[in-house]
Amino acid sequence: MSKKYELVKNDSIVHEGRTLYRIRAVRDIVNLSGQVMVSKGELGGYIEGERNLGQTGLSWIYNNGKVYDKATVYGDATVDDDAEVYDYAKVGDDAKIRGFAKIHGWAKICGHAEICGHAEICGIAEIRDYAKVYEYATVSGGTVYSAKVHGHAKVFLCAIIHDGAEVCDETEVDYIVKV
Repeated sequence: MSKKYELVKNDSIVHEGRTLYRIRAVRDIVNLSGQVMVSKGELGGYIEGERNLGQTGLSWIYNNGKVYDKATVYGDATVDDDAEVYDYAKVGDDAKIRGFAKIHGWAKICGHAEICGHAEICGIAEIRDYAKVYEYATVSGGTVYSAKVHGHAKVFLCAIIHDGAEVCDETEVDYIVKV
């Protein structure tokens, strides 16, 4: 299939010392049921280069979303609002990143995971399945799947949060803990 977007070379910003280019759809991006998700000519967010956003699937960066460094958004994943994905982070499948969320380090977000608010996912963290991390929560290691992490909660090191668990408020979960 042909490319779905191009870099708009005359619409760029300098962010964290890097030049990021706005993207523009060069064709309609249509889901399996025929619904147009992004129209031809529609402007998106910012990327440093084509390695940051896949040319297949429904993946897209909206509004002021930014993806740079070696980070990649692929599949049907989206980055929206003022969210940022950088370093070596990977966002794929049907994951949604929005708000002021920051995804970086070697973090991997996949499945139907949703990261929003001022949440931060970093280090060697994996957020997957139907997990939701939001508000001011931080996950800097471990795995969260089909669970919620929110408030000012912190999950780090080798923690595993799963199966409908909820980590909230000021809770900190670390080391080899399964919740």
